[in-house]
Amino acid sequence: MLKKMQNILPQLEVSKYPELSGISAEDIKIIQKAITSEIVWKDLNIISAGDKEIILEENFKVESFYLREVFFDAIKVTVGCVTLGKGIPQLINEKMSSGEYYLAALADSYASQYVELLAEKWFEMRKQEQRSRGLFPTLRFSPGYGDFELKYQKEIISILEMEDIINVTESFLLEPEKTITFLMGWCKEPQKNIYPELATNACPGGGNCAYCRTKACLKM
Repeated sequence: MLKKMQNILPQLEVSKYPELSGISAEDIKIIQKAITSEIVWKDLNIISAGDKEIILEENFKVESFYLREVFFDAIKVTVGCVTLGKGIPQLINEKMSSGEYYLAALADSYASQYVELLAEKWFEMRKQEQRSRGLFPTLRFSPGYGDFELKYQKEIISILEMEDIINVTESFLLEPEKTITFLMGWCKEPQKNIYPELATNACPGGGNCAYCRTKACLKM
């Protein structure tokens, strides 16, 4: 079943982020006013799992050695999306056009931290909810990490019925910006909160090794 949370506005502790050291209370008000946050998610049962892929409900097949390893003991996977809406990129563009470059930069940095904060708030809520059912979370992964390819952005947005508010470009980037998609599994036993070291066939190839930082890579 599709679930949503809208207009969640937790407090970002700006003191934790050096890049936001110059932000004022008035700046925060301007930025917060532009945010229309939304979290959408759906739990999908795992239908089957092979050596290098998992198949979920709704014919969602993910070919990834890495996620296959992470979700090895999972019984279901949450497919999710967090977005701050169109207001933030519009605000940034407006401030850039008017020459207010410093505020534009602050808004961009603030929004980047804020979308992750929303994802973490959602995670804590779901963790408590699923703990009461005897389930424990895996780590959360977004397309583009390791061999979990960006092409899955489009299918995630489709599964979550968000095509009317989120556009996936030809290069699989999300519009509006400050939007993230993710998958995470739920298991009957607690999971290690560390990234796994994979054995053979960890990378299917075709990626840009110069920019890859995943611990799943055998070359590291």
